[in-house]
Amino acid sequence: MPMHEVFRDLRYGFQLLVKNPGVTAVAVLALALGIGANTAIFSVVNAVLLRPLPFKDPERLVSIRIDNQQRNVRNAFGPYADIVDWRRQARSFDFLAAYSPSTVNLASRDEPERVSLWRVNDTFFPLFGVTMAAGRGFLPEEDRPGAGRVSILSYSLWQRKFGSDRNLLGQVLVIDGDPYTVVGILPPEFKVESGAVDLYTPIALSGARSGSERWMYGAYARLKPGVTIGQAQAELDTINLQLEQQYPRQIKGWHARIWGMREFIVRDVRLSLLILLCAVALVLLIACANVANLLLARAGARQKEMAIRAALGAGRRRIMRQLLTESVLLALLGGIFGLLLAYWGVAALPALGTERFPMLNQARLDLPVLALTMLISLLTGLVFGMAPALALSGTNVHETLKEGGRSSAESRGRNRLRGLLVVSEVALALVLMIGASLMIRSLLALQNVNPGFNPSGVLTASINLPGTKYSKPELQIAFYRLLEERLQAMPGVTAAGMVSLLPL
Repeated sequence: MPMHEVFRDLRYGFQLLVKNPGVTAVAVLALALGIGANTAIFSVVNAVLLRPLPFKDPERLVSIRIDNQQRNVRNAFGPYADIVDWRRQARSFDFLAAYSPSTVNLASRDEPERVSLWRVNDTFFPLFGVTMAAGRGFLPEEDRPGAGRVSILSYSLWQRKFGSDRNLLGQVLVIDGDPYTVVGILPPEFKVESGAVDLYTPIALSGARSGSERWMYGAYARLKPGVTIGQAQAELDTINLQLEQQYPRQIKGWHARIWGMREFIVRDVRLSLLILLCAVALVLLIACANVANLLLARAGARQKEMAIRAALGAGRRRIMRQLLTESVLLALLGGIFGLLLAYWGVAALPALGTERFPMLNQARLDLPVLALTMLISLLTGLVFGMAPALALSGTNVHETLKEGGRSSAESRGRNRLRGLLVVSEVALALVLMIGASLMIRSLLALQNVNPGFNPSGVLTASINLPGTKYSKPELQIAFYRLLEERLQAMPGVTAAGMVSLLPL
């Protein structure tokens, strides 16, 4: 097809859109909402489910947690001694590192602050292939009992609290009352899971079994080249069977499970995102049906124009091409305004919470998303433009050019097509309405579940006592008793209590 004909069709289509500003505005708005919603949600799907993880060879990274089928426990932390034995005996991994999340009090140049901290092994950062923005990682000798205390800061904490001070390396921070020397600053893009981690320190434990190990450790590992998750799982099962026989536990049935890194991170949100993507796709289909109906309503006014074109020698394919060009041009305008809506939507998405949706802050309108928006716009133009193009390109020239003539058969055909589109719109809207109603019903049911206690008016707080000041159990007990007495004496407080783990 000659390019000059394409440009001529585009120019004529643009003139028609300008001549009918009302119809154009309604159609563009409907398409912009549908295309914008699809673009915004796909940017999230691309960031969370499709884009490669920002680590070296991410396909070889795995997460290890423990399950207990009998107790219906999934993805729990385990004892550090188990992970130490995995590191010693397993041959499927290049690296295997433990981690333990917590929160601590950070005392620095200004007011103390509650920050998140991960205690990790010295192999943790090499496992992910991390290059420090400043300083170095942990040394093997720093991950041993009695070693000097050192810490590594996240880039965001370094910026926010210390103003990106390069002289911070080698200085001492007080973490839960203990002095820690800063040895490294992480790069800005490093984040393992959802939620920000401010500080990292070595675990520095021997891994010896005492019978009272704290179950508070997870593990990450890097598979050796050529080793599959299934092979690593089989080896870990064998090791755990030997450990159970060697160190019998009071609670039976614990099973270590290996997850692929991405599968582990998105395990709770994959289905939600796919359902949301299907929902916005239905919204776009409804928008297409609306615009197709709008253009079919205009078809009667353009019937004589198409008849004259046909009488002057334009074939049915030529007329369809002109009509589809107009539809695609309309869809592209909708796509442009949809991109603006998607830009605002993507900027607002982090408000949903990166704890709920991991890697949500990495969603952006990058090249794949823009390419998909262009493709959606083109396909949308073809979808909603096909119905009026078929209706108008089959115009009966003889009947239409008669003075006052009108083909009743063609009118009936257009009415049947418009009726079919209306039925499709209602059906799609009904599917969305039923799905939304079921989700609202589920939400209301969850809110009405009786948890076994009355949460009304209950406030909670978390307290971690520094080990240097409260090293003995009697000191900790005395602190909590005094705190409980003072809380109960406060005006408006009817009861106060302490618990190691909050319900739910």
